[in-house]
Amino acid sequence: MNAASQLEILGVPQDSAATGSHLLRNPMAPGLAAWLLLCVAHVISGGNAGTSKALFAVGVWFGALFYVFRHVRIPLPWVAPRDIKLISLLALWVLLLEMIYFGGLPLFGTVRYYEFGFPFLHHIVFALWVVPLLAPRRNALYLCLVLVAGAAIFNRQIMLLALAGFLLRKGLRHIGVPLGVGAAVVALGSLRNRVYGIEEIVLVPSDAGGGLGFIGSLLFWAYLYVVGPYDVTFGTGGSATGIVLTSAYWNTVPDWAVLTNFGVPTAVSLAAFYSIIAGLVILLTRLRLYEARLFGALIHTMSFMAFFSSALISTPVIGSLLVVAFVHRIQQLREPDAHATGS
Repeated sequence: MNAASQLEILGVPQDSAATGSHLLRNPMAPGLAAWLLLCVAHVISGGNAGTSKALFAVGVWFGALFYVFRHVRIPLPWVAPRDIKLISLLALWVLLLEMIYFGGLPLFGTVRYYEFGFPFLHHIVFALWVVPLLAPRRNALYLCLVLVAGAAIFNRQIMLLALAGFLLRKGLRHIGVPLGVGAAVVALGSLRNRVYGIEEIVLVPSDAGGGLGFIGSLLFWAYLYVVGPYDVTFGTGGSATGIVLTSAYWNTVPDWAVLTNFGVPTAVSLAAFYSIIAGLVILLTRLRLYEARLFGALIHTMSFMAFFSSALISTPVIGSLLVVAFVHRIQQLREPDAHATGS
């Protein structure tokens, strides 16, 4: 693909080619990442032979699709810096109003994190996760902003989505960033439990598989994030590991298991979900409509988080998509020439 056609796909103004617009890679990457994490959880939990065969079959399917889509690129449309600034200011303004109204922040224990936030308006705060991905420059600065905001309201999903967006924009060569954010997320879970007085030390029986033994407060959250989605889907909700995940710590079923509600086997639901999402992303990014391409890039990013919980099928996510589209249209009305290529 030559430079001119790439700029056309990205919707980059001719005089702004250096703003950092980007082409994201393989649409099956989220599914393959989820499969790898499930394999790790399967080994740790000592899963049965039937699950091993199911995961092997899914791995073959994902690997084949990954190879088929190896040349597919997902355009991340150019977003004006003023759009990024407006999204950030709106989110911080709403967060400030919420802090005043609720008398503090969840981080300081003055209000519980699940009681914090205005209905509907809180989705504007959640939309802050998009800025490290969409910002033409200063991505690291915007990532720090989201991490601080996410920690203040005990929202690890915002932090993880922001990290996924940053890595997709800047590349995996920034290995220190995921390690730092991962440690921050794990520590945040431990801090939240200390603030609310929740016990978090877990004893895993020696016959549970994997021989993990005693897990401390920090390692517990890293362990939980890997094993939790497996236990509530392929596993038995905690009996395989000796941890009552579903009742004590893990009370959500990940997006990729949504088809199990209709009697579809777990492995089939896993394979179908990520295949459908990949197809949807490819379709959206091939349309001429700016918002469709933008939503395709955002959905691709969010599907990395679908391994853990309801990262796609949720009102906060839908709300964040609408916030981004709304801001773009408002700015387009104010400065039609600057947004002409985004129409």
